[in-house]
Amino acid sequence: MVRPERAGGGYLAEYRAIVANERIVITYEMTRGGGRLSVWVVTVLFAPSAIGTQQSYTEQGAHLDGLDHPDSRKAGATMQQNRLANLLRGPS
Repeated sequence: MVRPERAGGGYLAEYRAIVANERIVITYEMTRGGGRLSVWVVTVLFAPSAIGTQQSYTEQGAHLDGLDHPDSRKAGATMQQNRLANLLRGPS
């Protein structure tokens, strides 16, 4: 998945592994002005639970040259998790 660079920067992601009902592994990088800000590995695990499916989300990253900050990535990950939760919840 490639999002062209805009005023806020660019995003390049690649799905590295998709195993149905088990896991998704993604790598991505954030860029701005042609420079790489950070590089990430995301692992999403799925497991059966008593009330449905338990999801575990792990994100590991390298902030390069002080151009990116953990708070901005945390905000983005939280937004994505909230969108997923809303999608899975379905229409009200």
